[in-house]
Amino acid sequence: MTTKQQSILPFQMETMPSSDALTSHAGLPLVAETMRALGLEQAARDHLHLQQRNAGLSDYQKIESVVLLMAAGGDGYDDMALLRADAGLQRLLGYRLPSPDSLRCFANAFHDEQLIVQAKAHLRPPAVACNARGRTSARPCSWSFVDSGQQS
Repeated sequence: MTTKQQSILPFQMETMPSSDALTSHAGLPLVAETMRALGLEQAARDHLHLQQRNAGLSDYQKIESVVLLMAAGGDGYDDMALLRADAGLQRLLGYRLPSPDSLRCFANAFHDEQLIVQAKAHLRPPAVACNARGRTSARPCSWSFVDSGQQS
């Protein structure tokens, strides 16, 4: 068995014949290690205070989970189920990945209705387009020429 010590994440890379210690997402721990090496865990601790209880995952672990989900090509929070099924990945990360519902609640904590109202106030009005009868419509439309291939 060959072993190599890592510097940031609490794991060692080793060659093992057992399949229960494997992950099909071997690149994701490197993404997590890079985030931790950049000090993002401390930055999240200093600037985010969304976690209301001491139990459960930290704000940083939820952020890290979302980044890992994106790095794995996830299209939405429900794709987290695939990563959650990977026991080897979770063993390497040192925590159980959050559920899709947990990530939705976390994302909703960033929702600020006041900011949405302010952003909408700065939007340009929708483009006004004319329909075939020359009447204005709030829905923009586009016209294109289609060559039927017929010659006259």
